[in-house]
Amino acid sequence: MRKNLTVKQSVFIVELLSNGGNKVQAALRAYNTTSYKTASKIADSNCNNQLIRDKIERELADHNINAETIATLISEGLGARLTAYDETIKSYRQLEYPDYNVRHKFLSTVIDILGLRPAGR
Repeated sequence: MRKNLTVKQSVFIVELLSNGGNKVQAALRAYNTTSYKTASKIADSNCNNQLIRDKIERELADHNINAETIATLISEGLGARLTAYDETIKSYRQLEYPDYNVRHKFLSTVIDILGLRPAGR
């Protein structure tokens, strides 16, 4: 097993951390490909690579981002509610209705983090 990251793997990590965690986008940039299918396969492979996962974890820890912080943010995201502009107060306000689009994105992220997504999806 390789003990050092390749240059492309290092760029992948930088891109992943700077784009908010979009692994396919990170692979598209790091591996200089325009194929989303190829980038998706590379991204999945990289995210299953223990060396890369360890480096990402160290980078997050260096910025005081730990499991508790992530869990709090995800919990908030899973409770997202719709926001609408209110003409009477000339400002945005949260509605009592769930924002399923945002909640779905957060749930998808949790599934990816925990490795629960079936292969090929």
